[in-house]
Amino acid sequence: MRLTICGFEVDHQINSRLKHAYLRVGDDGLVQLRSSNLPLSDIEQFISSKQSWILKEIQKIEAKPTITIAKNILLFANMLNLDQVRDTSSLESRKDYDRYYAHTAQNYVKARVELFAKQMNLSYSQIKFRKMKRRWGSCSSHAVLSFNTLIVQLDKELIDYIVVHELSHLVHFNHSKEFHLFVRSHLTQEASLRAKLKEISCILY
Repeated sequence: MRLTICGFEVDHQINSRLKHAYLRVGDDGLVQLRSSNLPLSDIEQFISSKQSWILKEIQKIEAKPTITIAKNILLFANMLNLDQVRDTSSLESRKDYDRYYAHTAQNYVKARVELFAKQMNLSYSQIKFRKMKRRWGSCSSHAVLSFNTLIVQLDKELIDYIVVHELSHLVHFNHSKEFHLFVRSHLTQEASLRAKLKEISCILY
């Protein structure tokens, strides 16, 4: 059900099993509300109480760098026209882009993990890939390495840093001084790469 409340277009999805109301703002700026069948007055009051948060979320969306779907792709820190990249002629939707990034990450990053794991004399149990909002990678206590499929938007030097960083957690499961020294023993430019990565947020198209 579509509503206009406090100047916002709201898509209200009713689920009688929900005990609480859940609010999010989609990439298109549409406010999405999931709740039980609430009275309109309660919905208006709830949206009104969240106006400041909604505006901030919309501003975040508007501030994101954009790529014209089906024309450009950000790959290894280069904004390229699809005509310049192999196997991208069929990219027409965000799902198509997600699949392409996932496929590229699985091929490229897996090879880099295998290379560095051999150089560092380390072994892991599994590599996983998924799209993440706040992390480039992680390492579990069970030696499972996980990487953000959007990692291939970064330049290759930073990808190597993330790979070595996560592999190093197999030795030091923390971010202690010893951990950073261990990373630096395999990537001498560790400090500058770490600083560079902190300045970069995950770019969503």
